Amino acid sequence: MTIAAEIRAAAAQRILIKDGAYGTQIQAERLQEADYRGEFALNHDQKGNNDLLNLTRPGIVAGIARRFVAAGADILATNSFNATRISQSDYGAEHLVGDINRAAARIIREVVGEATAADGRKRWVAGAIGPTAPATQRFLPSTAVASSITPRMIRAAARLMSPTRCSQP
Repeated sequence: MTIAAEIRAAAAQRILIKDGAYGTQIQAERLQEADYRGEFALNHDQKGNNDLLNLTRPGIVAGIARRFVAAGADILATNSFNATRISQSDYGAEHLVGDINRAAARIIREVVGEATAADGRKRWVAGAIGPTAPATQRFLPSTAVASSITPRMIRAAARLMSPTRCSQP
């Protein structure tokens, strides 16, 4: 049975619950820029780069996922909402996209595996991808940058996040 078929079958039996928003949970941690940056020598301010936490503070991401499991989540998404080359270019971290996505998938898979081993309940991991870039959505007074993002760029960014690429060690 495919994963999609498993989810459909489970949804036919009960209401499936998806986890919550990682961003608001991360904000509640009141992290400083150094928490986001970790040991990476990046030229931009990293505060708010929630996806980078998969590499620099994986315990925080795992802790949030565990709280979602405890709240009853059946489907847990990766903390990779802005883990695309387009979005990470706002932080000068586009070269880390593959590592961020692999770490995000690994963290959530581990949490789901722990939870299933503890209670036998089937859960699923879902990848997450958000808007193409925070800057194009909120901070720019014009759409000049947003209009410079082409469908080809978005397809290339999505390919980097494919399950096959993210599942590689």
